[in-house]
Amino acid sequence: MNATSDDRAPQTWRADPERHTGMPNTRQNRTTKPAGVHHVAICVTDAQKGLAFYRDVLGMTQLPRPDLGPGYWLDAGGQQVHLMESDTQPLAANHFAIRVDDIDAAVTDLAEQGVEVHRIPFIPGAGHQAFLHDPFGNLLELNQPEC
Repeated sequence: MNATSDDRAPQTWRADPERHTGMPNTRQNRTTKPAGVHHVAICVTDAQKGLAFYRDVLGMTQLPRPDLGPGYWLDAGGQQVHLMESDTQPLAANHFAIRVDDIDAAVTDLAEQGVEVHRIPFIPGAGHQAFLHDPFGNLLELNQPEC
């Protein structure tokens, strides 16, 4: 007897990325619906030099930032660029964040689809966060801003 999709245990996106490529978009009425790009985070070897470029040359506006180590948050016209100082590329460094209106619902929805999602403890000033990987191993953040 051939196994059907109902007979198999769900796999996570992280475990089997090839299984999830080329699938039709069935997400139109799902709970997880992006409300926009919240931020893009990039590593720089010199946070001060990065700030000078992004603020003074590109015209971004510096934003308040929780004490998360060396770095800066900048407004880029309604979305943010997060500069994180590092001589190496930490695992969680380069990523982008999708803004969601209800992080709990988004995490539940993705988990029901077999996506491995990791919530992190709340950090005042950073919003409510969860992290996941796309089928290619790229890090994505879900972010529900503080009210």
